[in-house]
Amino acid sequence: MSSCFTGEPFWMETIEHTGISPFLDDPSYAVFRDVKDFGAKGDGITDDTEAIQKAIDDGGRCFTGCGPGDPPAKTVKPALIYFPSGKYKISKSINMYIFTQLVGNPLDRPIISAAAGFDDLYLINGFPSPPVSPFPTTINLYLQVRNFIFDTTAVDVQSSVACINWPSAQAVTFSFNHLQLAKNSMHQGIVFNGTTGGGGGSATFMGDLSISGGDVGIRLNNQQYAMRGITFDNVKTGILIDHVFTLSLQGMKFQNCEVGVNFTAPGTNSVGSLILLDSEAASTKNVIISQHTKNADGSIIIENLKLKKVDHTVADRDGKSILAGSGHSPKIESFIQGNVYKDLTNGTYMETSGKLSRSQTLTDRSGAYFTKSRPQYEDYSSRCFSSVRDFGATGDGKTDATDAINAALKANANKRITYFPAGNYRVAGTIEVPAGSRIVGEAWSTLSAIGDYFKDEENPQVMFKMGKPGTNGVIEVSDLAFDVADVLPGAILVESNIAGAKAGDVGLWDTHFRAGGTIGSAVETKCASYPTTDIPGCKAAFMFMHLKPESSTYMESVWGWSVNRDLDGLSGATNGTSQSVAVGRGLLVESKRGTWLVGTAFEHFVLYQYQMLNAENVFALMSQTETVYWQPAPAAPAPWTPNPKYNDPDYSNCDPSSPQCFMGWSLRVVGGRDMTFYGLGFWQFFNGLNGVEGPYAQDNIVSIEDEPKSLRIYNLGTHLVRNMVTVDKKTTALSEDNAGGWGGLIAAYLPFA
Repeated sequence: MSSCFTGEPFWMETIEHTGISPFLDDPSYAVFRDVKDFGAKGDGITDDTEAIQKAIDDGGRCFTGCGPGDPPAKTVKPALIYFPSGKYKISKSINMYIFTQLVGNPLDRPIISAAAGFDDLYLINGFPSPPVSPFPTTINLYLQVRNFIFDTTAVDVQSSVACINWPSAQAVTFSFNHLQLAKNSMHQGIVFNGTTGGGGGSATFMGDLSISGGDVGIRLNNQQYAMRGITFDNVKTGILIDHVFTLSLQGMKFQNCEVGVNFTAPGTNSVGSLILLDSEAASTKNVIISQHTKNADGSIIIENLKLKKVDHTVADRDGKSILAGSGHSPKIESFIQGNVYKDLTNGTYMETSGKLSRSQTLTDRSGAYFTKSRPQYEDYSSRCFSSVRDFGATGDGKTDATDAINAALKANANKRITYFPAGNYRVAGTIEVPAGSRIVGEAWSTLSAIGDYFKDEENPQVMFKMGKPGTNGVIEVSDLAFDVADVLPGAILVESNIAGAKAGDVGLWDTHFRAGGTIGSAVETKCASYPTTDIPGCKAAFMFMHLKPESSTYMESVWGWSVNRDLDGLSGATNGTSQSVAVGRGLLVESKRGTWLVGTAFEHFVLYQYQMLNAENVFALMSQTETVYWQPAPAAPAPWTPNPKYNDPDYSNCDPSSPQCFMGWSLRVVGGRDMTFYGLGFWQFFNGLNGVEGPYAQDNIVSIEDEPKSLRIYNLGTHLVRNMVTVDKKTTALSEDNAGGWGGLIAAYLPFA
């Protein structure tokens, strides 16, 4: 890369845009759109509202995807709307839809500025739906907004205008933005206004943000969230929680705020758990206001918090100090409020401070957990990029692109950034990703496994293999999606074998996995709607991702989805939650050299969602799961046969008289050492779509086996689960003993610490 050209316009402005939507059957459809091509001026004078909306809507795009099909498909009209530098004045809300990316020039971020007469609710509306809608926030998927400055300073200070309405679900990222709100105003930064009774969504990650001025920086209403690298300056309340079950905050900076996080939402089960890591507060009255006491239902974890001119680190809603401010100490190493298990017996409520202990492999020089923002390659011109189209990969959803992609990666390693224009790239063999690869897609360009090579579950094969065992180097992947084009029981979508010379050299950002639910995959129609007797015929993939022992991988905003909802309406589903897909395994981690999981989710896998097998040096910030909706019919491990090579669970812990025991684990930890999990949202909803048999939908959710060393779990939250933790096949923590959040909540599980 050292010979690559720099100092030119942002590469996205000058690169050739050849992206397509191959299943739309409309060759004129453009995925990439520059708002200036639609009449936007960006001069700060012209009203650009209509031009921006036209750029988003072009090609017949609308809120639900707008066809083809009945109900209309939602995935066939992806769009990346690009904003060159400038000041774009708007007079009313801009609407964006599923499978939309709004991207500004990161070298000189464009400004989205509300006009003085602006009287709408939001500058950007990520959910332009009526209050009562058949389209729930939980499938408001695949959205991205990055590299903008939002400016509300011209709006009446008494207005409650917000920069963005963001009730959304997985595969959604809001990042690299600055929100400038009028000082001493009622303005808000980010809000989550969804449908009546539908909540604010089910999301995973946002980060690399700054918010200045206004009344509330983030008014949160969502199931769970990881937020990293956010600065709040002169905001009255940084984060106001209306509702969340688990919130994990890393690298927050609260400056000149009255309240950092208001954790006192009214109502039963409105707030669950809060984690605050590696953060700072200065000239802030209260870092956290909490309603939680021994008789309440929430928990708080604080680690490595620096304080300066802070009255209270944690206060109750009456202003009484629960944890003192900077006058007592300039730094909080560790604080826990909630139920704590120090051994395998009953947990005890605690409000306690302590010392910090972390694996040095996972931390930076300051002792904070290592982080790395997604690469945008803003310092490289378009001449530094090489398109896979130039090597013969068409992305047409038909042609085998294996050889072309391998040729591109081999030629580009350590020389060029490999670019995948939007499309669906069929892969009939293994893609060998060499060290020195930097890979970027466009609106989630998709690599989709196809063919006999991936059909043998006794001999599974990898579609996308990152590095060779024992190698070191750089591999960066962003804005890609991995999928199966057919029912392929022997497909492992991604495998990482490579470690970086330093932390973060190998990583995936805004990159996602999927099996089923879309027009581009035969899984959508071959895996019948629920209820069905043909689930064994729908073993769509063996595993989504495998981190091998030699690997070291950073993952941020990554979602693995064994599809439960048909997004494109071809399966005959009538309720949107009826795809009966049986992917065997989610994420298997055997890595010993460092694994960072920041804002990840793996859902609806038969055997497990996350499995740590003799893994070492693992950090996870907010991991979200759901078990397969159709379990326990058939009962796990069916339709799969446990494979000893992968140490699959065999469910020998289960009593045959309890069908709800035979269901996929959310987290299985087998041996290993130095693993810390923060903010686990392990949810279950169904025993088949007819509901739940009894007070719980599932017996067990977390399994700890073979005595791992230095294992710490903070803020474990569950829903409709009887036994929260099982150790060597024996129950050690029950939901009924740990009521809180969305059902069960343990602040700290530390018997193996």
